Order: sequence, then structure tokens, then C-alpha cells
Amino acid sequence: MLKAAESNGVATLDTARAYGSEEVIGELLGGDKRWRIVTKLAPDLLDGNPPEPEVRRRTEASLAASLSALRVERLEALLVHRARHRDHPPLWDVLRGWKDSGRISAIGVSAESPSLALQYLEDPEVDVLQVASSLFDQRLSREGFFERARGLGKEVFVRSVFLQGAPFLPEAELADRLPGLLEPVREVRRHLLGSTRSLQEILLVYARDHFRASLVIGAETPEQLGEILSAWRSSPLEGPLEELTQRGWDLPDEVLDPSRWLRR
Repeated sequence: MLKAAESNGVATLDTARAYGSEEVIGELLGGDKRWRIVTKLAPDLLDGNPPEPEVRRRTEASLAASLSALRVERLEALLVHRARHRDHPPLWDVLRGWKDSGRISAIGVSAESPSLALQYLEDPEVDVLQVASSLFDQRLSREGFFERARGLGKEVFVRSVFLQGAPFLPEAELADRLPGLLEPVREVRRHLLGSTRSLQEILLVYARDHFRASLVIGAETPEQLGEILSAWRSSPLEGPLEELTQRGWDLPDEVLDPSRWLRR
């Protein structure tokens, strides 16, 4: 999968201390400088409301563990896994110190919501932002987030362009689990009737051409990766399909925020 990705121009991998994949990446790539690794701080550093010295110790330990697992001397991009960690001075001070010393190239925030993304977009100490957005979730686009980010020179990574796979569920299951998403998905599928385009391709091409940012896409098998790479090379959307992308469904947070799905 790594060889296929590299041969198709992919040069960045997204991971996190909590995923358990840093060790796998380190073993496979061994610090290969052709790859840029974006990772995240451990998410539990503030659990238990530890005192400042313990926060600093935990943060240092998480960073050191990432360096060791990835087998690199410098972290190219490091995000806090919880946006509230940006607002904890001792924790952020450690990250700033690592950046100043050259052990981290860029620091940033993985924003859990559009409001947090917009808040940290204006933060001069945040170099990188990871946000969620998709054809069905155009909240940030409506706020002009992506244009503003380019103007500020911020690097943006967009996750959840497939909305965690929910649009691919059978209609009966989607109606049961996320009924608010059912009609928008039906509308897109109706537009695809008689078209050679797939739903996956529509979602990916929309994100590619409208956000003009790096996309975080997951794949579990070489076959899945091949489908994604093929869809990525597809031509821009035109005619009724392009008009469909301007539809701008105003869906509630309960539908667009996966963290709320478990409570349904």
C-alpha cells in the first residue's frame, strides 16, 4: 500500500500517538525522508487534572515516544488531539519549546467542531489545522474558512470527507441510524443514475476541488487504496453534478458530528 501510494504522488501519512500505528510506520519506513508524517499528541495528558509539572512530564513523554516509534529525529507536524490542550499553557509551552529547538517543524490543532476550527484559525501560534468537512457538511465553507486559511498561510488537513462512511450505508440502515442524512444521500444517488460516477468519486472530487486543502483518507486494503487513487484522478464535476454540490444541505450537528452518533 505504501509503494502504491508513493508511486501515485502520496507523500504524507496521518497518524497519532493513540492509534498505535506510529510503531508500524516507523518499522516500515524507518525515518525515510521521502515521507512526511503528521502525528498527534496523546489525548489523555490532562486526565485526572494533573499538576503543572506532571502535565509537562506527560507531554514530553508523549513527544519522545512519537520520535522513538517513528524512528525520526524531528516531528514534521504535531497536532494536539484535543483542542482544549491548546489552551493549557504548560502543555502548549512544551510544544512551543520543541518547535523553537527544531525538534518539531509545525504545531497545530485537530479541531472537533467548526466553531473551534474558526477560533484556532485566528491563533498566530497555530501552524496547522485538521478539520472535518464534506459535501454533506459545508459549515466551514459557508464561513469562508478555507479562503481565510489560505490567506493566513495556514496548512489545513480535511478529514471525514466520506462522513465516516455513513452515506454508503444501505438506505434501511441509514434511515434507522441517521434519518436526517437519508434524503440528502438519496438526492445524490438520484443524480448518479445513468452516470459512470460513483458516490465515493463524487464525495472525493468535491472535496479535492472545493477545499483546495490536503485530504485525510483512510484505506484498509490495497484494493480500497486503488479505488481512492483512481477516484482522485477523476475529472472535475460538471453540469447537474456540479450544480448538486451547490445544494448546501443545512444538516444539524446531530447528523454531522460522529461523536454524537453513539448517543442516539
